[in-house]
Amino acid sequence: MDDVQTDLPERRTRWSQRLVMFALVLVVGIGGVVILRELVETNVAQVAEVPPGDVEIAWFHTSTNAANWERFVAGIVQARRQHPEMEVDDSRAFLRQTASIPEVVIRWKDKPGKIYIRWYKLSSESTLQYWISALAKRSPPPVAVVGGGSSDRAVELADALREQTTWQGEAPLLLITLATADKVYDAAFGDRNLIEIYPDRTFRFCFTNSAVAKAVVDFVQQSSFLRPQGPVVCSALTAFSSISPTGWAGLGGMPIYSIEPPPKASIFEWEDDPYSSDLSNQFKQQLADYAECTNESSPYSVGSTSKDNDKETGIIYSIVSNANFSPGERMMLVMPGASMPVQRALRKFRSFAPLFGKSSVVLTGDGISFNTLLRDGDYAWPVREMPLPLVSFCHYNPVAWDQTDPPNGIPRLSSPVSTDDVLLYADLIGTTAKELFVADQFPDANVLKNRLQSLNPPMFTSAGDRISGRGEYVVVVLPRFTSDNLIRPETTIQIYKHTDGWQKVDERIRPN
Repeated sequence: MDDVQTDLPERRTRWSQRLVMFALVLVVGIGGVVILRELVETNVAQVAEVPPGDVEIAWFHTSTNAANWERFVAGIVQARRQHPEMEVDDSRAFLRQTASIPEVVIRWKDKPGKIYIRWYKLSSESTLQYWISALAKRSPPPVAVVGGGSSDRAVELADALREQTTWQGEAPLLLITLATADKVYDAAFGDRNLIEIYPDRTFRFCFTNSAVAKAVVDFVQQSSFLRPQGPVVCSALTAFSSISPTGWAGLGGMPIYSIEPPPKASIFEWEDDPYSSDLSNQFKQQLADYAECTNESSPYSVGSTSKDNDKETGIIYSIVSNANFSPGERMMLVMPGASMPVQRALRKFRSFAPLFGKSSVVLTGDGISFNTLLRDGDYAWPVREMPLPLVSFCHYNPVAWDQTDPPNGIPRLSSPVSTDDVLLYADLIGTTAKELFVADQFPDANVLKNRLQSLNPPMFTSAGDRISGRGEYVVVVLPRFTSDNLIRPETTIQIYKHTDGWQKVDERIRPN
């Protein structure tokens, strides 16, 4: 009995100690949660302030894509070539803290105010909707938002801006960089024109897929060395007449023109890629009145450059086995897609028909980077494994390399890195900044919209798309064959620009 009475105070003491420890742990835990929540809110929810009299342009991209931000900043600096009045401060463009907001500041000679161009990093915590909601609550909101490096990202950005209906000022403009799709499909909305998702406030600084397809088809039609077919005489005429070099034939004293059957085109698309589907439709429209087209599609584009895709293999075998060429004829093989599935498919074409490239030409869009074709070509685009002529598209000059140092300390654009993306960013920022600095006071987004629509010469359609028909570039990759049909160990790469016609601006021989 005494032992039991003696244990009671000790038990009470132990329970008291446990309660105290539990309370301390609870307090520390609650405090930790509060501190963590404050840190998260500080790092995620806060947007940078805009000083009175200044404006902001917001650039949205994932937090892991520092390379894209670096190219964007390079484009801002290069804008000084066309606008020497610009002063660019990029001292805070590359900050060490991952949660910080990098920025570039632009001033204009003899003009008040500054433009802050800021990278709002997207992550699982700081989503696009989160940033836009936070920016909408700030006064003033951004005058413009830059993004849309691909069509799906442009759709997400346009939807988020459209759904944000309240702003502390005028809603910002959307300046699209590289999203080319004319139409995009959504389960909730069906087919939509990309430029109309955020209506009357979107400007696209790249060409659309319809412009891409039109330029590529036009170039092939005008090219003497890639033209899909040569003069062909129908069998009825050849039985009774001979063809002169001018294409005339004599039959019963009456002249007869030589006849050219419509060229053949095989369009190969990937159904799981919205870019491929839209560009495929644009090629179909461009070729409808010109070529005899067949359409093929693979349900998915996933896979490496070397691993076979069974559906693709069956389609490619069918195309090759059914090909029937007349003398001098080329078939157009239209492959609107990204680099990896196109490479995989072209390797399969060569495996079935090693000389298929001598009687065909591949037409594609901007999904294959010029860096893939030239800078990294020895392993990213080994033409001996894919010996087919290729015509691809660039929105700006990919070979605008400097031979000497530019003035005013502007960094040199050096070979072999493609320059098309930097020049697009330079045009976007230079054009926008110039229109913002026109007066002694920055305009709001509505006035900026009117100024962009009134550029001279015009740059945009009334809807906001880039005007086509001038300034497009195509890149031509030409494998070289010997007289006995062996593939030479070098590749010719040519670049053409469309002005009043197609003019060659550069030619490179790439060793393999």
